Amino acid sequence: MGLIASGVAMVLLYDCLVEANTSNYRTVPWSDDGIDGSEILNQSLPPLAIDSSRLYFNRIPKAASTSMLNILHALSAKNNFTHKSSSVYNMRILTSEQQNELAASVVESEAPVTFDRHVHFVNFNSLGFDSPIFINMVRDPVERIISDYYYRRSVARKHIDSYAVTPSKFWLEKSLEECIRRSDDECQYMTGYLQVGHMVPYFCGHHQKCMVVNDEWALEQAKKNIERYYDVVGLVEMLAETIAVLEKRLPQFFSGASEILTRIGPHNVNLEKPSVDAAARNELKQNLTNDMILYNFIRDRLLRQIAELE
Repeated sequence: MGLIASGVAMVLLYDCLVEANTSNYRTVPWSDDGIDGSEILNQSLPPLAIDSSRLYFNRIPKAASTSMLNILHALSAKNNFTHKSSSVYNMRILTSEQQNELAASVVESEAPVTFDRHVHFVNFNSLGFDSPIFINMVRDPVERIISDYYYRRSVARKHIDSYAVTPSKFWLEKSLEECIRRSDDECQYMTGYLQVGHMVPYFCGHHQKCMVVNDEWALEQAKKNIERYYDVVGLVEMLAETIAVLEKRLPQFFSGASEILTRIGPHNVNLEKPSVDAAARNELKQNLTNDMILYNFIRDRLLRQIAELE
């Protein structure tokens, strides 16, 4: 079920990402003109209120999300909860009204229940609802960008006849190194510019400032949300250890997860992904400063949780 849903998701998600020479990843400079800075920079977080009978996995693309989804599906019957996968795959950023609709649908569902969706963090408390337990998975930021870049092309090649506009041969065959050399939007992560492809917004939220590359406020907001609302944020590079932490901390949902992981193994691996040279990797690493800081912050937090298992 998870693999079929994932395949359909990819077709829908990437249906509008193909053009002559690039994708719809657009970089534009951000300006706070006309925005109340005090509202952005000094916003107070609401009192913490968590509903432990509901769990939300706002999954990040190319970060073991399919493996985690399959584990949740497999465990739902065993641990007597319902898992609900969103049928919306290409809407990561929500208006205030859409956030309210999402939150209401979660709190109105019969518990115990778990949810997954590719979406930026939604602060249920600020909307007047108890928050579900949030979880997520992250991956080395450079490796995730590389994987996502080539996975979009792999999906486009497999479903090329389904597109209203046929992907160009140039776009399909363009290497990441060439994309970086040309400064194409889909592989540019420029400080102070809006970009949809990086990791921080998944934990920061829906304010436009969350999407600004290497913005200090966005990074700190992401850290605060992780500490307050995310019981576990795991690492792809430490998947087995992450699952062990989830079993220990959230047994109502993840009891038996290690056994399931051993049985099903990793999913959605792109065998067509080529190697990427060191220069391209280094440039991505230098540009993804805040993603790297957040990744290490999450890694240190997970290591502390692993130590608590002993």
